Amino acid sequence: GRYGLCLFKLAPDAPAVEKSRPLHGKPLRSIDFSPDGRTLLTAAGDGLVCLWRPGSNLETSCWGAGGSAGRPVNQALFDAQGERILVAAADDALRIFARNGNLLIDSSDRDHSGRSGHKTHNSGVVAIASSRDGQTLVTADVDGRIAFWDIETWSAPRLAMIRRQDLEISDVLFSPDDRKLLTASLDGTIALWDRQTGEQLADFAHNAAVADIAFTADGQRITSLSEQDLSARLWSLQPVTRISHTLPDEDHVWHLAFDRSGGAGSHQTTLATTAYNGKARIWTLDKATSALAPPVVLEGHETNTVVRRIAFSQRGDRLATAGYDGTARLWNRQGDQLCVMPMDPGSETGPHRVYYALFGPDDAWLMSASDDPRSPLRLWDV
Repeated sequence: GRYGLCLFKLAPDAPAVEKSRPLHGKPLRSIDFSPDGRTLLTAAGDGLVCLWRPGSNLETSCWGAGGSAGRPVNQALFDAQGERILVAAADDALRIFARNGNLLIDSSDRDHSGRSGHKTHNSGVVAIASSRDGQTLVTADVDGRIAFWDIETWSAPRLAMIRRQDLEISDVLFSPDDRKLLTASLDGTIALWDRQTGEQLADFAHNAAVADIAFTADGQRITSLSEQDLSARLWSLQPVTRISHTLPDEDHVWHLAFDRSGGAGSHQTTLATTAYNGKARIWTLDKATSALAPPVVLEGHETNTVVRRIAFSQRGDRLATAGYDGTARLWNRQGDQLCVMPMDPGSETGPHRVYYALFGPDDAWLMSASDDPRSPLRLWDV
């Protein structure tokens, strides 16, 4: 089989699929847009990275980035300027390419002291993150090691072995001000790092693998999600305040999302979680007192079916949920269900699963994604 990409033009009168082309011989592992939004970058298990330039012929170019053995590429990103391509490969290497495919840097031949002929990572590089100012790059590997790189001078990397993180790192991201770094591990731990020194500032923990992490817009708190220990948690990065809030649910927590509109006011943080029991919850935290209000419960999806995703509108006054009961649903912040958007009937095994529900930039429409092979993407007038 061949694995590729479908491009969709997000307009009600646009064709269902604008462009579609198979490219990769194995499943895709990452997708990234260039900063100007004109080029798409894909990476796959076949060891290839591909550039897609939307146009009349959907111009593409691909090259091997997984090393001489053609190992899988776990992630590929554009740098902050969109001029270089950063690749995390399963053969233990970070590679940097020009947009024409020329190899500029290969970390497989240097160690933490800058000596050539030695490797920085001794296991597959699974995640990369670039600071917003484009000066620092961080790589993480299967063994729980992270490396801080000066991306401009490519000086010897500063390495930090993540203490007590014995399993693969699942996520890496910079804080909004670029001063801190957050990493999550499959061993249930989260670590906060100083970008300049590479020192660990704090650590947090779940009782099982961490699936997702995020900073709030002001960088003062973080959220974490573990599907296996049934919890989403909100943590404060200020040591004089309460360290964390547990956001309890009756069943496994699947997803969380932030309200980034500012509609709740600067004194509040609002987020939402979904669960396996057909329910979602809206949580509001008072920043001044750290008091967590009782949640607003969204009930409407079929009982004991997964609510896969939740999203806030751009204005923050509405939310959308996607469920395995074959529906996307629209809600207000008070918990009232405003409308139900059903997919076509499924098969004998059950309804089609809805995986995503996303608001358009102006909140005038909603896009749903499901496993319905006839209409996997739909635009709804909301």
